[in-house]
Amino acid sequence: KMIHYPDENKQKINVLLIGRKKSKPTATTPSYVTWSSLNHELRWEGCAKPDEYTKWDSKGNIIDAENNAMESEVEVLNSLLRCHFHETPEGAVDLSKPIDESPDVVRITWPPAEPLMSMKFMAKVTYVGSNCDIWVQDPLNVTEMLIGINEEATKLCEGTEPLYPPVQWSVGDICLGKFHLDNKWYRAEITKVYATASHHLVKFVDYGNEEYLKDEEIRLADGITIRPLQSHICYFDNLAPVGDTWPASHIDAIHALLVDKHVGIELRRLANGLLGIKSMILSDGKNALDEIVSRRLGVYRAQSMAESKKVTTKSPDSLSIESNSSWATVASENMTNPQNATIVKVDDSRPEEAAASHTSPEEGACSHASPIINWLSIHETEHAYEIPEGGFRLLDIPSEVNEINVEISAILSPDLYMMQIKPTDNEDLKKVLSSYDQLLITMEKEAESQPGLKPPYLYKACCCKFEVDDKWYRAVVVCVYDSSEVEGPLGIQFVDYGNVQITKAYDVREMKEEWFSVPVQTIPCLLDGYAFRQDAPEEEAMECLKRVLIDKPFVKAVIKKRQKNLRVELLNEEGVLLYQPLIDSQHLIPTSSD
Repeated sequence: KMIHYPDENKQKINVLLIGRKKSKPTATTPSYVTWSSLNHELRWEGCAKPDEYTKWDSKGNIIDAENNAMESEVEVLNSLLRCHFHETPEGAVDLSKPIDESPDVVRITWPPAEPLMSMKFMAKVTYVGSNCDIWVQDPLNVTEMLIGINEEATKLCEGTEPLYPPVQWSVGDICLGKFHLDNKWYRAEITKVYATASHHLVKFVDYGNEEYLKDEEIRLADGITIRPLQSHICYFDNLAPVGDTWPASHIDAIHALLVDKHVGIELRRLANGLLGIKSMILSDGKNALDEIVSRRLGVYRAQSMAESKKVTTKSPDSLSIESNSSWATVASENMTNPQNATIVKVDDSRPEEAAASHTSPEEGACSHASPIINWLSIHETEHAYEIPEGGFRLLDIPSEVNEINVEISAILSPDLYMMQIKPTDNEDLKKVLSSYDQLLITMEKEAESQPGLKPPYLYKACCCKFEVDDKWYRAVVVCVYDSSEVEGPLGIQFVDYGNVQITKAYDVREMKEEWFSVPVQTIPCLLDGYAFRQDAPEEEAMECLKRVLIDKPFVKAVIKKRQKNLRVELLNEEGVLLYQPLIDSQHLIPTSSD
């Protein structure tokens, strides 16, 4: 703290420095805070002497020469402290009660989120709290603002030094915090203060997650533009924990099921003003509430008990990429690029749930009646006439190649998969892989400057940035969410990987003619001689297949039959069927040879 005394004659500012000191606790006395004059300490230690202008008495009091009156340093200090601390009934300053903790003082907080445009929209789940509170964002309306907020926070804090002495944080203080995974800065709020430690618990207010941050990882929010929160908190009001409270293991499992996923959500406003979740449709068309209950992570409350719906699987002979079946895409939990995705079937017996999984705030459903479909199946549907001329070429495996290393990039159903070729010795395939690598380099340089895709958008080939790695890939528009909005949200599917992304029309570009020349990098296949039992629940089937086929370091495909879809055996490094455990458990059963 500094109190200054202007000196008009010498054009200088004389200051009285007052320092705050905290004593060390002893066996009999607790730690306490004192305030003292640093000027007087410097004189007392012999490091300074009184100047020729300021007069002092023998006790260290300043003498006001103009009025010839003494002003005690203690009185100067008390007048300063009374501006920041409450007084006792006797008139003394109470250092244990700062004024900023008074209920009459308004604390600066982040403004609440703006009201939702619709109670039914496509949401991104960002966090699941300890009380099963669900944090969601409306990506179609907040993405651009959120990017701006985060960039501004990082720009303000990056390269700066923490304040000294450290800020005395209080619960509820707004701040900017450094997230450990990407070392970028985000808006936050102090939720717990540790007086004896150099770290505090903070919540990242636009996402919901909490972290312990050191003092040097927290900054004051001074200078940042005050904008509303970019997330909404909602609750499964018709679900209850299995016991009295939500166990951490159940919260972790629900977190893994929902976080970083796009879901079709329908909310309702509860009597207490909170938001309740009426339904939350996952990308595979299932209701998250049903999934949580079926996995024994929660139970329905008595007044809102819902019946689970049975999903059946089709036989492999009825499945092909040209069938009329509809497909939806669900990204894998560790997605870092477009190939890390699985595609699961949306059974036609549940069209209302499938459509809800791709809702928009404006219309609540796609502009066509069916849900998002796999781009390969469009040619055999009633929409075939809408497909523009020209298009992508499918990859043919040379007849002399019977074994090849692959990666299973997508699971379309319990019996139909998509595989990608890994580096090979076959010269023809080498050229295809090399040409695709070169295509990605070219698109990265040229796609941004390509003209925007022109309406009508549906089923048009295009190129689009993948939101995770910010790189350009080939795609097809498989869904238009609002045909009345020229540059509204689109559902696009990356043809070389299989995953779907929701994006604005102005972020989609036209394809160059030569970019079609490289064949699509995924090949549809069936397991030779085996199929999932038709009475197996689809959820169980898909989970089993993901465990044995997805994200494996080595997969060898042995081509057994070359039909509309290749029939293959998938082996590990030891030459054992990857899915042998499913055969042993009788999840996969033999089929008659064609």
